[in-house]
Amino acid sequence: MRAGKINIVGILIILALIIGGVFAYTFGPYYWDSVTMKEVARNTALTYQDRGKAKGLERLTQELYQRDIPDYIVEKDCKFSNRGQTFIVTCAWAVDVSWPFTSISRHMSFEVEAKRGPHGFID
Repeated sequence: MRAGKINIVGILIILALIIGGVFAYTFGPYYWDSVTMKEVARNTALTYQDRGKAKGLERLTQELYQRDIPDYIVEKDCKFSNRGQTFIVTCAWAVDVSWPFTSISRHMSFEVEAKRGPHGFID
C-alpha cells in the first residue's frame, strides 16, 4: 500500500466502533439495570418465601438502595404473588432514553420475574 492512501476498510472499522460505542453508552446502563434487577427479584423472592411479604418488601427496598438502582425503578414497580407453594416477584418498569445530542428519545420497557418454589428457583 502506498503511503498516504486512505484505507476504506480501516475507516469503516473505526466508524463501526464509534457507532457501537454510542449504542453501548446510550442503552447499556438500562440493560445492565435489568440484569441487576433480576438478581434483586431473586433475592426478594427468597425472602418472600421464607419470611413473608412484609419482609420481602423490606428486602426489596434494601436491595434497591444497596445496589444503587436508579430512581426510575421503585418499589411499586414490583408485585408479589403466589400460586400454591410458588412465590413470585415480578418487576416491570419503563424509561424514555434520549439519543445523545438530539431531541429524539426511545421508549424502553423491561420486566423481570423470579419464581421460588419449594425446591428452589424456577427459571
